[in-house]
Amino acid sequence: MELLAHIRAAALPSGPIIDIENTTPITPIEDDVPLALETEIGSHANVLMRIAREIWDMHQNTAIAICSMHEDVLIPKLDLEVLVRTCDRNLALA
Repeated sequence: MELLAHIRAAALPSGPIIDIENTTPITPIEDDVPLALETEIGSHANVLMRIAREIWDMHQNTAIAICSMHEDVLIPKLDLEVLVRTCDRNLALA
């Protein structure tokens, strides 16, 4: 539960999702970013991606374990995105 609270605290505010792949930058991209800063940002991004993969793997393993214990539960019912949305809805109603 504490991990979920940390994830929620770090989440972006709800609103429309913008596809940044197809969005042109508002200002020109800076080419003169100091190498040390670029390296530090890259390092943080790698750590965040590793944590996200670990969370996803833990969830998948948990979903498989639950499905093996209960024949009436299907993995699609345990989809991480659906569970987070359901949890958000339940918290909003509380």
